[in-house]
Amino acid sequence: MIFRTLIHAFLAGIALGIAGTVNLSVGGGIPGAFLFGFGLFLILCFAFKLYTGAIGYLVQKSGREFVPYLGTLLAIWIGNFAGTAAVGMLVRQTRIAEKIVPAAQGLCAVKLADSPASILILAFFCGILMFSAVDCFRREEFPPIYRMGMVFLCVMIFIL
Repeated sequence: MIFRTLIHAFLAGIALGIAGTVNLSVGGGIPGAFLFGFGLFLILCFAFKLYTGAIGYLVQKSGREFVPYLGTLLAIWIGNFAGTAAVGMLVRQTRIAEKIVPAAQGLCAVKLADSPASILILAFFCGILMFSAVDCFRREEFPPIYRMGMVFLCVMIFIL
């Protein structure tokens, strides 16, 4: 069970890494934010495990489910980190690295210069948006176009 979770989380990290690479390749903005949505859409279509999509379900866990779910969340976080890191290391070995590495460094510099309070607030909003996208996608009572639209809108709002 935990191995399967790690694999699915690693694959989700790869999907996000690819989506982030595309976002940086097109220079961000609205096109990049829209294309980044591909990452979450891919994760949801293949039922991969994404930390920001799973953390919102922690409040539904109680009793004997709570502690094991914390372990699941940790495995998902580790897998997501490893998957995105793998894509980052691989992309640095390609011809597109010359274009996107400086862009990634610029984004990192902005985030590293931010205050802890700002980071916490923005992380909270990110979590709300990603959980909303995942939960809407899972609700079969919604029309498919609405479910898919919410994935891309939530991602675009988060990125922009």
